[in-house]
Amino acid sequence: MRIGELARRTGVPARRLRYYEEQGLLSSDRSANGYRDYDPQAVEQVTQIKGLIDAGIPTAIIKDILPRLDTSCGIHAIGPADEVINALEQHREQLDARIQCITRNRDAITRYLNTVRASAAVPRPLDHLDPASGKILSIPIGIAENIPAASCRSRQPPRACAL
Repeated sequence: MRIGELARRTGVPARRLRYYEEQGLLSSDRSANGYRDYDPQAVEQVTQIKGLIDAGIPTAIIKDILPRLDTSCGIHAIGPADEVINALEQHREQLDARIQCITRNRDAITRYLNTVRASAAVPRPLDHLDPASGKILSIPIGIAENIPAASCRSRQPPRACAL
């Protein structure tokens, strides 16, 4: 099958399929006119590659584990090289760190949204008249969870962490 057909059947753009080939993840034969010709099993292979990439696994690791995958996306226990095991352990640690960061960010966003919603539900008189001068005074008021008044006024979302 040609690259356009493989792209249609897998939902992976032809440009990305060429990239997979450049990385050694996918192979094709060339027809007499120079067009790529893929084996029908390439559909399943591209699906596996796409799933691994979507999971955040780098192509260098995918290249090493791809031969160990069976058609049901299970991993064979055919003695993987120590480098593959080390690379996967290192990648898993990176994923754990990302998950912790994303969790902290999600929790911070939740707290921020709760604060904004609570402040919108409670009438907050920010402007008051100074009885002595008759001038309007601005009074910042902190709300839920002991958040400083400056945070309440700024309405800025919480800062994100980065890896």
